[in-house]
Amino acid sequence: MARAILRWLQATQIETAFIDPGKPWQNGTDESFNGKLRDQHLSLQWFRNRADAKVSIEAWRRHYNEVRPHSSLAYLTPAAFKAKHLSDVDGGRSPAMPARAEGKNEERLLTGPISAILQ
Repeated sequence: MARAILRWLQATQIETAFIDPGKPWQNGTDESFNGKLRDQHLSLQWFRNRADAKVSIEAWRRHYNEVRPHSSLAYLTPAAFKAKHLSDVDGGRSPAMPARAEGKNEERLLTGPISAILQ
């Protein structure tokens, strides 16, 4: 597989940037993720076949991206961060309870930053 990729890179004239052997800090983001995947999932599992590995790794990926708290989101889960952000932007109203126009019973349309978050 690696040789096929190398042939494709040569055929399409794409230059690669290699990490020097023994210097994983040259690509810290990938190395950090690879270490977490290895330590938190791969080292703890036995896979019966590729299909089992694919399902298991996908479940871990979803948890890693969607369920666990993220340091970049003030240690909130993405859903909690989104809810807090919506609450802050919309004056504390829940997204499930639409805001009412002044003295009227009609729903206010979501516009601006809120609509961008919901997409």
